[in-house]
Amino acid sequence: MLTTQTLVKSHLNLTGTTFDTVITTIVNAIDAYIERKTGVVVGAETVSVIANEIAHSRDTLTIWTLKKPIVSITNIEYKDANGDWNTYADETIADVDFDGNEIYPRHRVVSEGRRNIRLNYTAGYVADTAGNGTPDRDVPTDLELACTLIAAGIFNQRNQVGVKSQTTLGFSQTIEDFIAKDAMISELLTPYLSQVYAL
Repeated sequence: MLTTQTLVKSHLNLTGTTFDTVITTIVNAIDAYIERKTGVVVGAETVSVIANEIAHSRDTLTIWTLKKPIVSITNIEYKDANGDWNTYADETIADVDFDGNEIYPRHRVVSEGRRNIRLNYTAGYVADTAGNGTPDRDVPTDLELACTLIAAGIFNQRNQVGVKSQTTLGFSQTIEDFIAKDAMISELLTPYLSQVYAL
């Protein structure tokens, strides 16, 4: 997980177990939210294996993946004129550079086209790098903080779902999308966005 129940409860200054179930539900949902928004994936003990992801060739020396951060590349295939998949063999796959969700082969894999590249790779952060159930985590601290803030914000607004504004005893409050409006969350997530994903 990108954040934990303990971190969220600490941020909210909550003790006891009254809200543990709802906080756990929120924390579990944050991973899916961040993956959808940024492409960042996280595994419990190992990185994620991404098999047969289809990508577009943009006639550049860059291929963008949907998931990140890339840890290793197994193979890159391209679709030929007959519609058959062929392994990209112009260079050793171990020599292909990558960063985040960008792959940089030294030569164009195939000319520009849609859905004509197929990728197999591993990606993601690991919450428990030792595989012993202890969250030693390689999740970056800025991403962890952003996820903790999002979880705390969702918890604080859990009883206001569907409410746009409310007035109580003369006090008026407008409820906004705190994720989109919060400058700190936006700044923390910005490095994890790419041209494939946007807030």
